[in-house]
Amino acid sequence: MPNGFFLHDLLWFGDGGSEQTAVSRGFIVEPAEMDSMDEEAKSDLSDRLRYLLAALGEEYTLQCRYMVCSDYSEVLERYKSATEGIADKRKHRWQVWNRTERHARYLEAMREGKLRREILVLFFTRVIDSEPRFSVSEDSLEEHFQRLATRESLGFSEVQGDLLQTLFADCRITVMTDKEHYLHYYRFLNPSCGASIPENVFEWYDPALSIQENCLFGDVVQPPVPGVSFQLDGFNHAVLVMRQLPKRMGPGLVARILDLGFQDFEITVNVYPQKTAEVIKAVEKTANQLQGEVRTQPKRTYSLSEQLAMAKERIVDLERGNVVAMNVFFVLRLWHRDANALISRASIARNAFASMAGATCHYATNAETARQIWFQTWPGWTFGTYRGYDLPTDDQTAAELLP
Repeated sequence: MPNGFFLHDLLWFGDGGSEQTAVSRGFIVEPAEMDSMDEEAKSDLSDRLRYLLAALGEEYTLQCRYMVCSDYSEVLERYKSATEGIADKRKHRWQVWNRTERHARYLEAMREGKLRREILVLFFTRVIDSEPRFSVSEDSLEEHFQRLATRESLGFSEVQGDLLQTLFADCRITVMTDKEHYLHYYRFLNPSCGASIPENVFEWYDPALSIQENCLFGDVVQPPVPGVSFQLDGFNHAVLVMRQLPKRMGPGLVARILDLGFQDFEITVNVYPQKTAEVIKAVEKTANQLQGEVRTQPKRTYSLSEQLAMAKERIVDLERGNVVAMNVFFVLRLWHRDANALISRASIARNAFASMAGATCHYATNAETARQIWFQTWPGWTFGTYRGYDLPTDDQTAAELLP
C-alpha cells in the first residue's frame, strides 16, 4: 500500500534519505464544458494535450484524476461569508434574505446529492535523489530537506504550472498546497464524508504524520457480497480497469464514459512516457520475427505481411518523432453503500466502456486484484509495481483518453 508525507506543498513517496524518492505536485484544473465544443475545438484541445504529454519527457509521469460529486462546500461558504459581510443588513434586507434562502436551498440540495460537480486534478511526478552526500547533523539534515523541498516545489510550480497556464489559457489553474493535497487525499480515502468535507477537518492535519496516518482511518475489507471489489469506510467499491484500447480514436471519445447518469465515481489515468530507443528495439524484434514467418507460413502471407507493414510504419513514426511512445493505465472506481445498486452501476459502466469504440475492461471482483489496482490510483503515486494493466500506445491516443 502506498504511503508518503505532505511536505512543502509536495507529496513525498519513499525513503527521503535514498536515491529513489518520488515527489509529486497537483494542479486543480477547471476546464470549459466539453459538450459545448464543436469538432474544431475538440481537435484543438487534443493537440494541446499532446503538447502537454510531449513536455513530460522521460523524467516525469502524469496522473489525471476526474471525479464526479456534488461538493460545492467552499463555493457556498464564500457565498455565505459575502452575505454576512454586507454592512447595512437593514437597508439591504431583501438581498440578505434572498441570499440566505438560496444558500440554505443549495446546501440542502448538495447534501442530498442533487447537484453535480466535476473535479479534475493533474499530478506531475518524478523521482529524485534526496540522499545527502555526506554525514550531517540533525539540523543540517533538516536544512538539506527544506532546501530540496523548496527547489522541487518551485520547479513544479514554475515549469509545469506555467506550461498548463500557457497551453490552457481558457482554464482556471490552481496550484495545490499542503492543504489541498491533504483535503484531496481525505476525500479519496473517506467517501463517507459525502457531498462535503467537514469545515474543521484541516485542524486534524499533522505534517509530522504520514498520508495514511493523516487520512486513512479504516481497513480495506474483503466483501462478503459477490460482485463487489472491496469495502472501505462503510462503502462498497467496484473497480474496473481498461484492458483493451478503443479500436477507433477521435476527439471527445472519452466523453462517453464521463456521464454515466449517476455520481460518486472517479476516473484515474496514469500516463508513463517510454524510452523511444527501447520501444523501437522491441518493435524491430517483432518485425524481424514477422519477416521470418512470412517466408515459413505461406498460407498466412497476407495477414503476416500486413502486420509487418504496420510494424515498419510504427518504427518510421517513432524515428521521425511523429508520435511519442507511452503506456496508459485507465481505471474507473465506483462506490455506493448498497451492494446491489453498486453492481447495477458497474454494469452500466461496462457498457460505457464498450461504447468507446469497442474498448474492453476488466471488472475486478477478486479482492486482492482490486486492491492492487486501486493502489495504483492513489493521488500522485505512479511508481507502483503492479503494472500488468498498462496499455502500450502513443501520445495521440493517450491525449484522447484524458478526461
